[in-house]
Amino acid sequence: MAQTKAQLLSPVGIVTASSTVIGSAVTITSTGINASSGVITAREYDIAGSTSTFNASGINVSGVVTATSFSGNLSGNATGLTENPSITVTNAVVNGTLSVGGTSVILNAATLQINDKDITLGITTDANGNNVANDITANHGGISIASTVGTPIIDIPIDGVNNDLPTNKQIMWVKQNHYSGLGTDAWIFNYGVSIGNTATVQNGSRLTVGTGFTVYDAGNVSAGAITATSFSGNGANLTGLSIPAGYTELDSMLFG
Repeated sequence: MAQTKAQLLSPVGIVTASSTVIGSAVTITSTGINASSGVITAREYDIAGSTSTFNASGINVSGVVTATSFSGNLSGNATGLTENPSITVTNAVVNGTLSVGGTSVILNAATLQINDKDITLGITTDANGNNVANDITANHGGISIASTVGTPIIDIPIDGVNNDLPTNKQIMWVKQNHYSGLGTDAWIFNYGVSIGNTATVQNGSRLTVGTGFTVYDAGNVSAGAITATSFSGNGANLTGLSIPAGYTELDSMLFG
């Protein structure tokens, strides 16, 4: 009776061949295993020429891992990221110190909470990390709230220091002589200011304090009672005065 090849081949020990075909999908040659389909099961895989291994506890790679995407939890230290990687996460918790380089940081957050009650802006350092901030680096430092509409009382000029829109709501520190006529360092507001009053702030007011004192454009002042140790001027334009009997001239009442 004729025998099959499998019956004729019943070796014990080592079989040497240039290639071995198992089934219809797996070929074993001197250069490796070629499996066009199916599953290869082993306790561990070693990649020749490297220290990378694959086993039941995970993948240990000492070189470069390239993939179109990665999923799952990341633990340990992720260092040495190069080639300008873009990382997108849903939630991130940083328990240590966060340092961000680059020229800009954009926070698209509905709520920003900062525990530190002292906020310092304009830190400028040299190559050794020493603070070298001065009035030049601090010039035009402050707060600008974005807005494309509004009628500011002044247009803070856009120059090499200020790049904000004139309609932005600005509180800016500007050094002496940066603008023509600015004879001293000053905080500049481009909209009116009210202290302790929201009900009677008048149109055109520059500074309102409470309900009794308002400074308007051109230096006009609306106030209740003004008390001073002395007044200067001839008082010719004062109105609403109650002149006592016997006084016929304002000068007599003020200076007599």
